[in-house]
Amino acid sequence: MELKDTRSGFGAGLTQLGKSNPNVVALCADLTGSLKMNDFKVNHPERFFQVGVAEANMIGIAAGMTIGGKIPFTGTLLIFLLPECMTKLGSQWPILKKM
Repeated sequence: MELKDTRSGFGAGLTQLGKSNPNVVALCADLTGSLKMNDFKVNHPERFFQVGVAEANMIGIAAGMTIGGKIPFTGTLLIFLLPECMTKLGSQWPILKKM
């Protein structure tokens, strides 16, 4: 295995999973290039969803997709999800309370 930065590893791994499992879908919040999701988008355009700058909505969409048997992978920066996590999951994730 070749050493890669985290984003490149995420993108490569996502593309590999997409080839081996037709239920894998990817959702991105306007960071396709930064998160190295381009290969997945090119290879599986019917399973790639660009939701724009709507991180909370993206998580809701991904949750809904699981009901239909899909395996969603979401891509955004933590800073955009952290307020949502702290609001909805803070009581279950003690580490978020310390932030």
